[in-house]
Amino acid sequence: MYTYFLLFLSLVALQVALRQLSAEFFSLPAATLNVAPVIALLLLPLTFQQGGYIHDFPHLFFVTLAYVLLVRRQWTFYYGVLVVAMFNKETAILLILAPWALHFRRLSPRQLAWHSALHVTLGLPVVLYMRHLFSTNRGGSMEWHLLGNIDYFAKLSSYFVLDDIYAPFIFFPVMFNVVLVALAVFLVIHRWREKPESARVLLVTYLIVLTPLFLLAGWRNEVRVFYLAAPAFYLLVLHSIQSLFDVGPAPGRPEDRKASADGDMSTE
Repeated sequence: MYTYFLLFLSLVALQVALRQLSAEFFSLPAATLNVAPVIALLLLPLTFQQGGYIHDFPHLFFVTLAYVLLVRRQWTFYYGVLVVAMFNKETAILLILAPWALHFRRLSPRQLAWHSALHVTLGLPVVLYMRHLFSTNRGGSMEWHLLGNIDYFAKLSSYFVLDDIYAPFIFFPVMFNVVLVALAVFLVIHRWREKPESARVLLVTYLIVLTPLFLLAGWRNEVRVFYLAAPAFYLLVLHSIQSLFDVGPAPGRPEDRKASADGDMSTE
């Protein structure tokens, strides 16, 4: 019972965090900011079609909240969230890349290097402690699926798979179905240069880092490893949806949030 409550609470908190993150980047009507996270959550089952773990939803919430705090440069709160996120899932240490992606135009390389050092200082003890804590458990620290993934993605049929994800006998394209891939790519690259630069850099950075890890240790259509990139993906898709369907004013960074984002984040 407590587990389900934790998962439910994480999803509710995730919607709030996504709303706040969107408001940091775009000037959009309240209705759009409120409804978009709900729609995004309806698509979340696509990312764990063969099961999930108790840490997945909290991980996605902590990552999104971390990005909100990073954009606002609320460093004390951010590092507190980082430590909690790493106790939940050690791969949160990869947030070390986020300050570089979000603030590469506002902070000097020396400042960014200092933040990287602080990430290591706070994160490495957590990783080592968690490894020690579970060292007596059965199994290895990672599962290796490179050959299985190569075999799966080498087959043309893998890109046309349907599954009853949401309800029995109601079939829907799985994550790497060509239809979903084409739609996702279109929504990401539509008016690419008009999208917030820091969100673009954040998405590309984590795709570059996480894709090899997914091929090595992920499994077929299970893309939970990409949760670190999910908030950036959400922002870019939200920008495309607004521009395609004219939902409120043109997306752009609110003028009163100058201190919290890149100087060139506006899409006007």
